[in-house]
Amino acid sequence: MREQIMEKPLIALVCAFLLTCTPVNAANDPSKPALPAAVDLQVPIAPTPVKADGATHLLYELHITNFDRKPFELERIDILGDSPANMVLASYEGAELGKLIRNSGAASTPPNSALIGAGAHVVVFLDIALTGTKALPHSLSHRLFFDRAQTDGIVMHYDVAPAPVAIQTAAPIILRPPLSGKGWIPFDLMDNGHRRTLMAVDGKIRIGQRFAADWAKLGPDGLLVHGSDKDNASYYSFGEEVLAVADAVVADIKDGIPLNVATEMPAVTTLDNLAGNYVILDLGNGRFAQYAHLKPGSIRIKIGERVHAGQVLALLGNSGNSNGPHLHFQVTDGPSFLGSEGVPYVFQSFVVEGMVDPTAKGFGDTAPWSPAQNVKPSQHNLEIPLKNSVVDFPETH
Repeated sequence: MREQIMEKPLIALVCAFLLTCTPVNAANDPSKPALPAAVDLQVPIAPTPVKADGATHLLYELHITNFDRKPFELERIDILGDSPANMVLASYEGAELGKLIRNSGAASTPPNSALIGAGAHVVVFLDIALTGTKALPHSLSHRLFFDRAQTDGIVMHYDVAPAPVAIQTAAPIILRPPLSGKGWIPFDLMDNGHRRTLMAVDGKIRIGQRFAADWAKLGPDGLLVHGSDKDNASYYSFGEEVLAVADAVVADIKDGIPLNVATEMPAVTTLDNLAGNYVILDLGNGRFAQYAHLKPGSIRIKIGERVHAGQVLALLGNSGNSNGPHLHFQVTDGPSFLGSEGVPYVFQSFVVEGMVDPTAKGFGDTAPWSPAQNVKPSQHNLEIPLKNSVVDFPETH
């Protein structure tokens, strides 16, 4: 049972200005005064609904800063919708919650990622998947439950309910595929590897890779590589044509960065060579398609040139921050790979053959993939693929 503590008027005024707080005293003495939870909660980028495998995903980040002199432990987060009112869409606690948290500045994940130190900042990476025919909420509300230990051994419990977050109403941009043919896998799409790359560029934290994918291709043998894994040419992805996803204007290109030896990272990675050889297309309305790690000397367009959907832009390579041939593709709200926010997009159509397990021993090298028995390919329209799905795009020739 949580007991509510009445606050003095001044404290209540401060609490209402910052966020809605209900401090609770777990001690035997309920008259012991308690201050509001000194935490700041922000959702910098409101979610835009995007469909994947029949579900509507609301993907966004919750930033929490502890302004107290003592640590707070985040015990639980409830996410509620407004249609119907206060319906709990998701709830996270314990180990499940811990997996969603990144402690900013930490060299490695601490034993208890839910413990927010004095003056510390964490980011909670949320992905609310809504299924069925229920109406999409117009806004999301959050209830957060914190604990804080006192010097006398008392543990104070706090409920924090910041203002609702409006869901963006603009639909994701509809694109043609950046590649063609069968057997393409979008590694790390809407997953930790890309989503958690918060970068401070020009004085602001951004996630340009929020909806980024590393596309690699399976061959007819169900493998990613045929031959030496140190030879770029042994990868089925290498040299594949990279295509314009829409009618657009070429905003920027980079060429001349050499190929890496497959399985090896470059000796030095900087902001200048991070994306390797790249192409950036201005799609209009503040949307930019970005293609990275291209083959040197293969770029076929120039800055300022108008291109049409399906046009060959370059060839897939292994340049920049890469240890194997693949296409890094993302859509952002600006022409910078790291200094822009990643935004959702959907493809006109694609077919999913099945799913792969990239953690399986020998996957891609010696363990061939094949569709599971009794699993039929499924057609998808106006969706974004799930990570690790095996995707067939329409052939361009």
